[in-house]
Amino acid sequence: MKKELLRWDHIYVKKAGRQVLDDFSMNIYEDEFLFLYGFSDSGSREIGEILTGTRKIDSGKIFFEEKDVSSSTYGSPGELGIYIIQNKNNLVENFTIAENLFFGGKKKYFQTVVPAKKQEIMAKRLTEEFGFDIDVRKKARNLTYFDEIMIKIIMAYARGARLVIFNDIQSLDGFYEENKLLKNALKKLRDDGISILWINQKMNDIQSMADRIVILEDGRNTRTLYRGSTPQSEEIKNEFLRKLTDKIEYETRLITKKRAFSDNSKIVFKMNKISSKYLNDVSLEIHKGEMLSISSKDNLKLHEFRNIILGEMHEYTGSMTMYEKEYRPADYLAAAKEGIGFLDMMWYESHCIPDMKVADNILIDSDWKRCSLFGIINKDKRKHMMNLYKMQHPGWPTDYFGSLSADQQKIVLLEKLIYEPYRLTIIIQPFAQLHGLMKGVFYNTLEEIKKASGAVILLSMGDPQCVEISDTSIVL
Repeated sequence: MKKELLRWDHIYVKKAGRQVLDDFSMNIYEDEFLFLYGFSDSGSREIGEILTGTRKIDSGKIFFEEKDVSSSTYGSPGELGIYIIQNKNNLVENFTIAENLFFGGKKKYFQTVVPAKKQEIMAKRLTEEFGFDIDVRKKARNLTYFDEIMIKIIMAYARGARLVIFNDIQSLDGFYEENKLLKNALKKLRDDGISILWINQKMNDIQSMADRIVILEDGRNTRTLYRGSTPQSEEIKNEFLRKLTDKIEYETRLITKKRAFSDNSKIVFKMNKISSKYLNDVSLEIHKGEMLSISSKDNLKLHEFRNIILGEMHEYTGSMTMYEKEYRPADYLAAAKEGIGFLDMMWYESHCIPDMKVADNILIDSDWKRCSLFGIINKDKRKHMMNLYKMQHPGWPTDYFGSLSADQQKIVLLEKLIYEPYRLTIIIQPFAQLHGLMKGVFYNTLEEIKKASGAVILLSMGDPQCVEISDTSIVL
């Protein structure tokens, strides 16, 4: 019989007068993969906060290897052997991958400080063990979101973690190679006897690897599924999808109070019966000054919707118009020339150059890697932009863009959409990996973008914040 590693007994947590965890109990055994699933407001977010040490429980007990750790801080993996991987970047941005792997913490392969000359050799050996081909001399600030997740997994392995907790990691469904590497990394952790707890507000492909799926609803453990119960798992997924759709429709009616646009208000963009592999007869219109939230639990639907508008997919039927003129861009550059602005907050690194000055990053054309629309940046314009930046963000770094924190980079990239207003602006997962007070700044910035642009479309996998700030909401 497997030994119990972590146990939560009758946990109660109240937030803003509402009981978010209500007599919640859960356990995880040695060498087990547990998937904890619950959509927004189910209590899953608060569980993640408790595990990371940012929220205390009101009552109940938490045990690790039968030891009461209810008052312990989970944020440090050294004491208990718990390592937490979350969206927030906890790598040292100016360190290389090798330096990050051997910076602090109790190591698995060594007990003393690793000489600098050996760091790269050992780091390369570790990344190769996970089949992850990357230059270990690369600075952490230049890593993609997926790179960061993989490095954090390798760090957990190297530091001898007993339990690795993945807290609300964004889905990689639709990214075949990255998803395959992630699954192989999880399998390696399991093969090494490391337990895994995956907490998520969305069902995704990772659930197929779990030994158990615990369903969280209204702060309680309502159901447990075991490996091999695929039909039941699909039934649960569909049930929660229906509830999510009902929730979004409810919030659209009662919170966003859908604006009424007069018959003579300008229609910026219109889709007429668009169908593709994953989209079926999609029709919509967005007016000047409108912010539209488009949600779907299926990432492939969102991916196709985006690619069709950006001219990166042509296998579809139906028609589109931009300001009543036919719109069918040949490629992304053609879409940009038509006045389409685009920002993906999940992969925000692709929209900036860390080693370029802050002002230059603001002034170069968005998504420069795709468009290649480089031009000479006027010195006076650069000076004006830097003065404006300093006024808006006193105390923020003013040198290289890579010296900004991840949240600061996202704010600046979002503000670019105000400085260079588009006829239609598309923002994917605007609140992804955003923390604390920055969400309030994002709300205000999105409102400014709406005023500056012709119209704004927010794409998300059911983010209630997108619904709340939008004038209209559609579920694909």
